[in-house]
Amino acid sequence: AGYNPFDIEGSLKEIEKAVKEYGFKFVYFHSMSFGLPPNDKKYYPLFAKCNELKIPVSVQVGHSAEPMPSMNGYPWHMDEVAITFPNLKINLSHTGFPWVTDWCDMIWKHQNVYGDISAYMPKSLEPYQIQFMFSGKGRDKVMWGTNGIGLARGKKELMEMDAKDDVKAKILRENAIRFLGLDG
Repeated sequence: AGYNPFDIEGSLKEIEKAVKEYGFKFVYFHSMSFGLPPNDKKYYPLFAKCNELKIPVSVQVGHSAEPMPSMNGYPWHMDEVAITFPNLKINLSHTGFPWVTDWCDMIWKHQNVYGDISAYMPKSLEPYQIQFMFSGKGRDKVMWGTNGIGLARGKKELMEMDAKDDVKAKILRENAIRFLGLDG
């Protein structure tokens, strides 16, 4: 389900219906499209509704590939949100590039913050990010997805990387299952 911060009431009704009637598992929003950082108070009703429904929320962080200002994608904008809603699972989508160390630090700092590396091929990630996702908290909280591109290539690249198979399985599948609450 999606969210429009300029139609809060309508969006919240749609989200509740999507979750309760159609089994939707999370909400994704692209804050840069609305010209607002993801910690803007117009998003707080979304965070409260997701918290109430016990579903995660996902937001694009990092630069915008579209011709719009990228600063609203800075990962640390979600720091305040993660603190305010400690039970809300939050996904920082699309690697946080070029702020990859900040993306990793947010995932490390907050128990409720995950990150995905969708829209990027695994071998094109920054070395620091690769090291993070295969060790420590990263191996339990980084998820891979295709973002509609390169399913076979992306999986092949990840499988060829220097990491244990159980860690690769977490990134490819198990972390997403836990993030979405499909594990029980």
